[in-house]
Amino acid sequence: MFQPWYVDTGLDEVLGSINEEYYRSKGWLKPHQRHGDDVHGLLILPDDDNTVFSRGRAKGTTKSDPKLFLEAMRELADQPSVTEPTIALSVRLLNLAHINSQPPARIVLAVSAVETVAQDENWTDEQRALIKNLAVEIEDPEVKEAVKRMHMHKISILQGIKRVLDNNSLGHLWGEWKDLYERRSRFFHGGREFTRQEIQKLASDALKLCGKIILGIIKRTGLKLPSVASVNFRGI
Repeated sequence: MFQPWYVDTGLDEVLGSINEEYYRSKGWLKPHQRHGDDVHGLLILPDDDNTVFSRGRAKGTTKSDPKLFLEAMRELADQPSVTEPTIALSVRLLNLAHINSQPPARIVLAVSAVETVAQDENWTDEQRALIKNLAVEIEDPEVKEAVKRMHMHKISILQGIKRVLDNNSLGHLWGEWKDLYERRSRFFHGGREFTRQEIQKLASDALKLCGKIILGIIKRTGLKLPSVASVNFRGI
């Protein structure tokens, strides 16, 4: 008997399949029938009319007014795209945070969007000079060596974020960021058990604050934000 075989365009990936025995137990697949998988590529099967494919229907709904989205797209149509790779990555992480349904994932992605823009911050020349001068005054050889090595490393993420906020006229958000970051650290690194309501609140606060920071940075680059941004992120 001729056996079915597949030719795929290099991915060798079945995108969808079913449990045939379960379908037969429900009467949806007769004993002599086979189910054709959803294959990305060319699917070759015997020409015996015994292959069936699943077909379903789906209906989607939205809780947001699509007019706001379409208006934002219209406003952005004539503007250049974000070209700075770091900022573009932050926007992508923020979008992933918004579409994720799991609060812990939302927290991680939203906070990472802000951390991304601060990862390249380094000591200034003045700070490097102060570190070297400080090392001269230290007598303990191990501490002296540790201080001398400080200028070789980047500043901490928290320091970098503070600098980014200050450089983008967002310094007034520093207190909110510290509170958010402390709660995030307690949630992921222990300290106490968070209730479901507290996790939901933390995720909501992370989306709002991190979105406000990223959009504030984009605004400082000269790009005009769509009008709906001021509705969802007040104060930018």
